[in-house]
Amino acid sequence: PCIRDFDSYSYMREWQGSLLVGWFEPESKPAFEYGTVPTQNWKNYLQNNRSHWKPLWDKVVHRLPILKNIQPNVYNCPDNFTPDGRWILGESPEVKNYYVAVGMNGNSLQGAGGIGKEVAECLINGESTQEILPFGVQRFLDLHSNKQYLQQRTREVVGRNYAILYPHQCEYKYARKLRCSPLYSVLEERGAIFGVKMAYERPLYFDSTYRIVEYLQQLCSNDANIPVGGIVHTGMQNERGGYENDCILVRQSENSYFMVSPTSQQTRIYQWMSRHLPTDHSVGLNDVTSKYTVINLVGPKATGLLSELSNSNINLSPFTYKTANVAYASDVMIMSFTNTGESGYCLYIPSEYALHVYATLMEVGKDYGVRDVGVLTQRFMRIERFIPFWAEELTPFITPYEAGSGYSVKLNVNIYQYFIGKFALQYQKKQGVTKRLVLFVVNELDINKDVWPWGGEPIYRNNEFVGTVTSAGYGFATEKHICLGFISLPGPRHTQSNMNIVTTDFIMNPTTRYEIDIAGTRFPIKPHIYPLPIP
Repeated sequence: PCIRDFDSYSYMREWQGSLLVGWFEPESKPAFEYGTVPTQNWKNYLQNNRSHWKPLWDKVVHRLPILKNIQPNVYNCPDNFTPDGRWILGESPEVKNYYVAVGMNGNSLQGAGGIGKEVAECLINGESTQEILPFGVQRFLDLHSNKQYLQQRTREVVGRNYAILYPHQCEYKYARKLRCSPLYSVLEERGAIFGVKMAYERPLYFDSTYRIVEYLQQLCSNDANIPVGGIVHTGMQNERGGYENDCILVRQSENSYFMVSPTSQQTRIYQWMSRHLPTDHSVGLNDVTSKYTVINLVGPKATGLLSELSNSNINLSPFTYKTANVAYASDVMIMSFTNTGESGYCLYIPSEYALHVYATLMEVGKDYGVRDVGVLTQRFMRIERFIPFWAEELTPFITPYEAGSGYSVKLNVNIYQYFIGKFALQYQKKQGVTKRLVLFVVNELDINKDVWPWGGEPIYRNNEFVGTVTSAGYGFATEKHICLGFISLPGPRHTQSNMNIVTTDFIMNPTTRYEIDIAGTRFPIKPHIYPLPIP
């Protein structure tokens, strides 16, 4: 007798007076590197990978507790599997009278009688009396014998022996997108779910549930389910409620988003988001950073200038986008937001057109007084607009409520919808914050004589240390230096967190005197918990 445990992908049977346990694991390992089988001593090339079989063994012990104290003898033997998990039978299409019976997929005994009959009939009569279309060798192409393809595909073929394969719903995950029609990307954006036939990707059906929305709603603290063509600014939090990412989401279609994150996040956030992807591969993540060059067109004349270079209507509503031609460049993404808080547009230009678009903007822009500015100017402008920035104000240990961005948290959008960090943020909103980001205006600093603040300077409230400057810069509109920094209660922290709450009254008390120490000199500063009234 043979016992099969489909939950643990294992089978157990008597073998020469012992108990033999084997697996058809969900994700197997190719036996030999590059698919090349050694001509002799193949056992020397197989490693006893304990990390691979130990979790499987633990499940068997759970099923048969008597094995708990048994030290098993491990045998690592290869077997052959086909790209679709079915036997390969019949006459070779390349060589006449050459018959094959290979690829037993670990089930050679199960089909031995029928396979033997099939081979005998073909050799004697030249044809079969059985229906073998599902197993015919002609069901494959040359690409199915590609070794890299086989190494990828057979990883999941093994476990399908013990999986429940629902009709029309059990497509392969690996070694896909080999043969795609020109419509593939268009249909994918429209929600197509693809299946494979003869390596061709074909739309099985169109999914209107949009798993991408479900995925982003789990990661984002703001509501990501925005209309197509819309833009939303959101954080992605950890379980503490701290920031893992601060980004812009652009909804390009019902089933596709474009994300803009801080430059330093390119590797970090891709890794973090990849760890949270659905295991069924229903959502894909691609880094397209190198495909685009970004130009910020900032200022009240930005619409007029851009309208001269495009035949599309550029007068977009705030936080929307469209794809249009700019000068001779096609498919430029025009977003009605900037990284400075000022009016204007963010242009995401296919990199091959970037030089042309820039040159045209500068030439036509002469009549508009266009000027080049760098990232330092952008930095100063966003500080003056009280826009916190990644790795300075926003870190994994700072929450939206502490950064003054609680308005962007979707606690009440759908009370039944979970996102990472929701419970921590619910608690903090009810309890209060123990530190708060504040904007300070340095009124008495002479920009031509005094040392400028750059970040790290201590902040004092009534001569008591209460925080540190996180970023600072010159405000072009106010003509004053602006500092951002977190404020907490002075003195040692109380063991009870509710005794450390920082309130608006504590920060904005009119009798309170704030100072900043810049290189040993203290300057009076004025606090603000909301953006300055800049026109």
